[in-house]
Amino acid sequence: MITETKVREYLWCNGDIDGYARSGRAEKNIVSDEEWAFIDEVVTKIRLIQNGLASQEFQKAHESDKACFDSEDTYKLLQTYEQKC
Repeated sequence: MITETKVREYLWCNGDIDGYARSGRAEKNIVSDEEWAFIDEVVTKIRLIQNGLASQEFQKAHESDKACFDSEDTYKLLQTYEQKC
């Protein structure tokens, strides 16, 4: 389950997993490598959708990713971040 805390850790270092590892924060095991990869994948999907590069089928398939977040607000936090990039 992807929580707001995990998304905030991701956003704290702008999605740079290497920078996150070097910061020492990764040692607290707040976000696993698998969760980080999933968040990265969702970020890519959000970018494709926001830029109009995703088919309807792709967008429908992406809807199931939202179920992996603890709340709609947590997903929207990530989505809002991507709109600023």
